[in-house]
Amino acid sequence: MINTSRTVEIARSWPKTIGILAAGIGLSWCSLDIALHWSPQVRSGSFIEFAGYFGLVFFPAGILAGLFGAIRFRGPLVTLSPEGFRDRRQARSTIPWTAIAEVRLVRIHRRKIIQLKLDPGFTGPLRKGIASMLAGGVLGSFKGIYIASFELAISFAELEALVLAYHRDHRPKS
Repeated sequence: MINTSRTVEIARSWPKTIGILAAGIGLSWCSLDIALHWSPQVRSGSFIEFAGYFGLVFFPAGILAGLFGAIRFRGPLVTLSPEGFRDRRQARSTIPWTAIAEVRLVRIHRRKIIQLKLDPGFTGPLRKGIASMLAGGVLGSFKGIYIASFELAISFAELEALVLAYHRDHRPKS
């Protein structure tokens, strides 16, 4: 049984973060190899060459965004409390449980993700950027927050159990 009367802070996993950044560096290197035709198998004008050029932009941009996030968000990334939920990467302050209408678990390919569906009337402290655009319900997506554990110091199963327990115990009873 999870004690939901206390505040739980979930920190960043530095080994996972470094692994993600290292993968980005490796993919950037592969893109450079393809774009500069270091491999003789790449033909000029091919889709593979295009993918190499695309990767030269996409992967270094991801590395920079990851480094910026690692520097910007020191301390715990996710906080669960009786008052609400906060993912510092997506919200400036705590989102009360009363504003979270539903918790859904989804799979996108092999990745598990938690979706916190926000009440339609909620106008909360979401950060700017793609995450907040999705959270705002643009492009036909649901209005809510997406949470994955790939950067957190706990497993997805632990994160899922915590979020479900806090939501169950602190959402408005109808």
